[in-house]
Amino acid sequence: LNPGGAEGAFGYDIPNLLIDHAMRNPHVPPWFWRGVNNNQNAIYLECFIDELANAAGQDPLAFRRKMMAKYPKHLGVLNAVAERVGWDKPAPQGISRGICQHMGYGSYVAAAAEVSVTGNKVKIHRIVAATNPGHAVNPAQIERQIAGSFVYGLSALFYGGITIKDGAVVERNFDTFGSLRMAEMPKVESIIMPSNDFWGGVGEPTICVVAPAVLNAIFAATGKTPQTAVLMHINDTFGQANKTAIDRIFPTMNLPFKIVESIAYDPAARDLSVEVAKAKATNADILMTVTRLNDAIILVREMVKQRWEPM
Repeated sequence: LNPGGAEGAFGYDIPNLLIDHAMRNPHVPPWFWRGVNNNQNAIYLECFIDELANAAGQDPLAFRRKMMAKYPKHLGVLNAVAERVGWDKPAPQGISRGICQHMGYGSYVAAAAEVSVTGNKVKIHRIVAATNPGHAVNPAQIERQIAGSFVYGLSALFYGGITIKDGAVVERNFDTFGSLRMAEMPKVESIIMPSNDFWGGVGEPTICVVAPAVLNAIFAATGKTPQTAVLMHINDTFGQANKTAIDRIFPTMNLPFKIVESIAYDPAARDLSVEVAKAKATNADILMTVTRLNDAIILVREMVKQRWEPM
């Protein structure tokens, strides 16, 4: 994520903006992931924008539009999904909507989702995507790339995570590493809107908007910030040696799972030392989830009985 450039250009007009990063090198090496850094950056940015809109008592779409006059391409894809999903009309009974936009790998992308939440079960009823890749040489291929990337994005959201046990990865194949099934996967409505004035990507850009669109819809449905679904915003725990993270980030939320470890960072060693607390919940499992963030975060999670699951 950067103020300008093709990999992940910031699309909001905010005064006094500083975007920076700090490297952290975990002892478990990160590996390939479709969408790379934009996947988590879009979650952090777009879910936080929804939190700000909620705090300001404003509609998430209107809140974004006020900051996007200088970014017409970002705004164009956002408006496209809003119009297609019918944002200006009330959602059907029991349905909540979420929306987001991002720019990655030279292309402008947005998504809108309609979900219902029953207990800890999430059903995605509808999802709309828009992309401006500059030129659209093969629209049919672009449409399939969008749909395929959304399968990856939703699978990571609901089933992603790698468990480390005795120094080795537990998940070795698809029998242990989950992926969204056809019955769980909504139809993806694609809007391809090339402006014909640049060349952007297709295979990776759109994946990053599917998770925040669904997460924002869950937020609209429950009033809870569901950033812990798989990727969690715990950047503020770094550099605070031995400070317990239990319920520290969202202490008032009854989240499906909690961070139960204390995280210590030794700047000289450029590594993370993680001490895993003993699970206190019945039938709880300790999972170590490693994902390549800008900070290369190690996240240790206690999975209690309930978790967000697709219906």
